Amino acid sequence: MIFLNFIKISVLFLFFSTFSMNAQTVLLYNKSGIEKVKANDFEGAIADFDQALKIEPKNDAIYVNRGMAKSKLKDYKGAEADYTKALKLKEDANTYYARAAIRSELSDHMGVLEDLEKSGEDKAKQPGFYMMRAISKAMLQDEKGAIEDLSKAIDLKPESSKAYYMRAMVFVSLKFNKEGCKDLEKARLLGHPKAVDMIAQYCQ
Repeated sequence: MIFLNFIKISVLFLFFSTFSMNAQTVLLYNKSGIEKVKANDFEGAIADFDQALKIEPKNDAIYVNRGMAKSKLKDYKGAEADYTKALKLKEDANTYYARAAIRSELSDHMGVLEDLEKSGEDKAKQPGFYMMRAISKAMLQDEKGAIEDLSKAIDLKPESSKAYYMRAMVFVSLKFNKEGCKDLEKARLLGHPKAVDMIAQYCQ
């Protein structure tokens, strides 16, 4: 009986030791991957995250990290797939926001709007949230919604030349040149690099 108990204890010790070693290895690969991302070694980072996921394939955080590295290499399809895997494992507002940005790059504008809806109240306090949503709304021919979102972005960040420039372009697309030119002038004063050329084209 003592011998059998000893075997059980030994097996449990071996199991937890192996589990602990695996967990430590995953942490090391993940940490190494993050450091490589910071050093702009995105391919090396992906290789580290790959190794971590071989050991722990249900770790949502590592899928997020690998998705970020893939996005830096403009592998937007790969990044979207990783963010989707992470969200299946654990719903997270920040991951929805990250996937929205990737879907914007992929011109999946309905997907952008769906993900932004799930990205949480904190993101909805940031000008970038409204600017991203405005782009998708404009591409889906909801110009009124795009103007409203860009106005919110300007309220949150009045010094944003990009928000003024984007709103100007939506106004111009609707033939509201007076409003568009007013925004272009504001964008110019704030230093937007394309504002001068657009003023010459639409505001003479």
